[in-house]
Amino acid sequence: MESYINNKSIRSGLVSIIVPVYNGENHIKRCLDSICQQTYKTLEVIVIDDGSTDSTYSVCENGSSIDNRIKVIHQSNKGVTAARKAGLDMALGEFVMFVDADDYCLPDYVETMVLSMDTNVQLSCAVPSVNEADAFFQGNTFVRELLMNRILWGMHHKIYRKDVLARALDIERVFNIAEDLLANLVVGKNVGHKLIRKVQCMSYVYVDNPGSVTHKRLFSYEYENKLINKVVSIVGEGVEEFRFELWYFKLRCMRGLVCHKAIIPNYECLIADLRREWEGRRYEIGVGDKCLLIFRNQWIAYITLNIIDMVHDIFRLH
Repeated sequence: MESYINNKSIRSGLVSIIVPVYNGENHIKRCLDSICQQTYKTLEVIVIDDGSTDSTYSVCENGSSIDNRIKVIHQSNKGVTAARKAGLDMALGEFVMFVDADDYCLPDYVETMVLSMDTNVQLSCAVPSVNEADAFFQGNTFVRELLMNRILWGMHHKIYRKDVLARALDIERVFNIAEDLLANLVVGKNVGHKLIRKVQCMSYVYVDNPGSVTHKRLFSYEYENKLINKVVSIVGEGVEEFRFELWYFKLRCMRGLVCHKAIIPNYECLIADLRREWEGRRYEIGVGDKCLLIFRNQWIAYITLNIIDMVHDIFRLH
């Protein structure tokens, strides 16, 4: 059975797995091998080599010569979001999944995720706990959970119906941190009143790469402010339904800046604005967040948050 979406013939049951890669010669073979060894066989694997300067392209081409389900595209370096979008534009699958090039999947990963996609489900998110699994909710709840950091921001650990990804990857390259959050917020808005599901699955293996952009991140007020404004533009400014979640997201961004000793212009005024909202609404928040709002001096807040984190770590160890 075939349908027609975005001027492309979409194959029912086909899963398009998009793998963006940049200078991944040391790990891309393991990633592709793990995908090709999936128990679910109706796959196409779209590898977007994003301007690699090492032997990544030849490694991927060799994989394609062994398994014709692998398609390799080489482009100039445009960033991970643009690479994913290039893959999405080529995808013919009813379902779309994203795998990062330094990660890999256990053999049952794709099959488990596909089986979770009932007729009305637009997106499934893998969760480790059986207690979280088989929860069904709508797009607005997904947006809320993302802003509260209760669902992983990443586009990996998820399977999407292709049409809910419309415009989700139309993100400016300046957003190279938390770009997955922005994309998934758009997805949540696209899903609307249709269903999203959580499914228990621990078969996606995330590999912590010290050379990744996340590890090289430099916290800056300018970037966090751009990110906040972008989030607000997606969710909708003044939307009462998300008022607390947007406020909390701003608070957590501020906490990240304080904890990383970033220079924050007009710190006292920014904290005062957040504190007024908190006092007026009486939001329930944690001790660390309360301390951030109470102390008007950034460095006192920094010291206090570090003490709280150390105490938390001590109790967690015991």
